[in-house]
Amino acid sequence: MTWTVKVKYTRPNTDVDFYSDLGNEERVVSDDNERLISHTKVLSDNELEVISTFVFKDESSKTYYNNDSELQAWKAACNTYNTSNSISKAIIQNEET
Repeated sequence: MTWTVKVKYTRPNTDVDFYSDLGNEERVVSDDNERLISHTKVLSDNELEVISTFVFKDESSKTYYNNDSELQAWKAACNTYNTSNSISKAIIQNEET
């Protein structure tokens, strides 16, 4: 069975940009195609929310991916940016699928 993680980011208004330094995140996504089956992002109609969906081969693949040092650096920078810009983050799915 696969493992799916969905993360929702909500910004206060459209004048605030979502974090856009995709370098490390996209590198890990493209380099780890054996563990990560798919990664999609969907912007809501009102453009205030984006949902990022990751589908992994299994739970251990998710853990391996999340422990990647470059991805950890990207997450730290993203979290700092989001806090500074009042962007909230919610895990809306994290389960076997």
